[in-house]
Amino acid sequence: AWLDEGSLSSLDACGKLSRGLGSVRGGPWFALGQRAFNGIELDNEGIFDVAPCGTLSTALDWKGRYVRFWDKANSLQVRRSSRG
Repeated sequence: AWLDEGSLSSLDACGKLSRGLGSVRGGPWFALGQRAFNGIELDNEGIFDVAPCGTLSTALDWKGRYVRFWDKANSLQVRRSSRG
């Protein structure tokens, strides 16, 4: 999966099958998150490709996890740059 998040979102809009890939470990959202957040661990989220305790990684919403990581990582960058 070498698509960016905008392309993957457009693909999700195409139908149920493509949207269903958002929950598959090894699917496109999982792969995008692995590349984007490699080596990053966030408070209350952990490491992107490690399912939170008590959650089966096969039943995880990887697209939703990608969005949460993206939001938190961007807010950290804003805070870090504003401290200058």
